[in-house]
This record gives sequence, structure tokens and C-alpha cells, in this order.
Amino acid sequence: MKMSNIIIGFIVGVVMLLVVPAASIGFSFIHYYDTGAAMVANIEKYNESSMNAKSTYTMKIKEAAKVPDMYIEDLRVVISDTFEGRYGADGSKATFQWIQENNIPVDASLYTKLQTIIDAGRTEFQQSQDRKLEICATYKTLTNQLWSGFMLNLAGHNYERVADTCRIVVDTGTREQFKTGIDSVTEF
Repeated sequence: MKMSNIIIGFIVGVVMLLVVPAASIGFSFIHYYDTGAAMVANIEKYNESSMNAKSTYTMKIKEAAKVPDMYIEDLRVVISDTFEGRYGADGSKATFQWIQENNIPVDASLYTKLQTIIDAGRTEFQQSQDRKLEICATYKTLTNQLWSGFMLNLAGHNYERVADTCRIVVDTGTREQFKTGIDSVTEF
């Protein structure tokens, strides 16, 4: 073998020892940068989805709850018009009046409908919050692992950046019970 071939082989070997790990680290950095960006986007998407689910069912409840108010107002007008038509604007002047009135009843199915909307809305909202918790847990795990955490932090992705977005919405009683570690009987 010629000395020049040995030198060229040595140089190629040294270059390979330097370039391959550097390229591998570079590709790893790009991978984790992209992974972090995608996960943050998903966390934000699931947070917006949770807000959308909560808002949608809240609006459905508000809209359905107005139906009984409108129904009762319409009922009041019908009854008022009926009595004015029957007895005149000043009402009946009879000393004794033996008339049995049959007024229109308020339909209780409206309240059943409201309860169905509330139940379905709560279920959808809970599922939305569960999806957000899942992606947040995955992101937190990646940012806390040795290599992925190092690369994600190097790329500017850390869990603290999205921690507020990852919080879920719970009622004040539950939050207090988890803070104190004390449960209580559910009161209605």
C-alpha cells in the first residue's frame, strides 16, 4: 500500500468520525424542533376544542332555557286575551261566578330537554379535556426525558411554555378538595 492511500484513508476516517455524529445531532435537533412545534400546536388546538365544546353546550343551554320563558310569556298573553275577551277589559263584575277555568299547563318536557343538553354537553366537554390532558402528558414526558428534553429545550420547547394551556377546567369544589385532600358529601 502506498503512503498516500493510508493518509487519504486516515483523513476520510477522521472526517467520518466528525461529520456523521454532527449530522446525526443536527438531524436529531431538527426532528425534536419539529416534534415540539407540532405538539405545541396540538396542545393549542385541543385547548381551543375544549373552549369550543364548553361554549357550544353553554349556548345550547341558554337558547333552550329561553324557550320556557318565551312559552310562559306566550301563555300569559293567551290567558290575558282569553279573560279580556270573555269578561272585558275590566274583568268580571259578577258577585258570584261559578266558572271553572281550564288554563294551559306549562310543558315539563322543556326541562327534560335542558337536562339532556346539559348531560351531553358535559360528556363532550369531558372528552375534549381528556384529549388535551393526553397530548399535554406526552409533551411533558418528552420534555423531561434526557435526550428529547435536551433537544426540545435547545429548540426552545419546554413544558412551562404550555403549562397554563394544559390546565383543565374543573368546578371550584373539586379543585379545593384536591388542594386540601378532603372530600365531602355532594349536596343538592
